[in-house]
Amino acid sequence: MMKIVLLLLGAAILLPIQVNAQTQETTACDSQLPSISALIEQVSSNVNLECATEKVVAIVFDETHSKWGWTAIDALAKAGYTLSDVTASGIGIPGNPTRLYAILTK
Repeated sequence: MMKIVLLLLGAAILLPIQVNAQTQETTACDSQLPSISALIEQVSSNVNLECATEKVVAIVFDETHSKWGWTAIDALAKAGYTLSDVTASGIGIPGNPTRLYAILTK
């Protein structure tokens, strides 16, 4: 499996991609799973779902809402995902708040 680097507001996130050998088409987080979207919405509107596939989920939340972010991570863990990486960007000021990006995989 190959990996692709996704840049979100200055944070580099490695996401696995799959290449179809016959058509050379790639898929990298091009879908949102309704079950995962609903799970995140139940936790809080302060957590944004960036990507959701059967094997990878990426969420983002501001440092000021970290309680909800970690609650979402716990809910995803109960759904079978494992926390792979957490990356921060920003400097914690109103114009550039610290955002946390969490990548979970199966």
